[in-house]
Amino acid sequence: MSAAVPPEARAVVARNFPAAWVAPAAFAALPQKVSSLLQRIGTLDGLPVVSRGPAGLEALARFQTVEAARDAVQTLHGTDLRTAAEKRAANFQAPKESERFWLQVAAEAGVSVTSTPPPVV
Repeated sequence: MSAAVPPEARAVVARNFPAAWVAPAAFAALPQKVSSLLQRIGTLDGLPVVSRGPAGLEALARFQTVEAARDAVQTLHGTDLRTAAEKRAANFQAPKESERFWLQVAAEAGVSVTSTPPPVV
């Protein structure tokens, strides 16, 4: 008999969102934007929860399977999600580390799913 999968194994933590996603006028839609991106990989259990953690603004999303969480990290971690205007403003230079989308499985990032901070409003 196999051990139960901890919820942190199918949850992911996202950071380093594009500036356009966290601008004051767009901030309320951040959970939907993160959800839309992650749903391309696998089905989520509800909308991601956005909070301010020790590393700054982050979103916690729960996939229905461990495989989907791992696929999302493998596919999306380190990608450049800047808009065309943001790339043009940077003179099309490679993104800085802080501009690359950061995505890790919660268990590997040391984030507990059960002690998720309250959402940012």
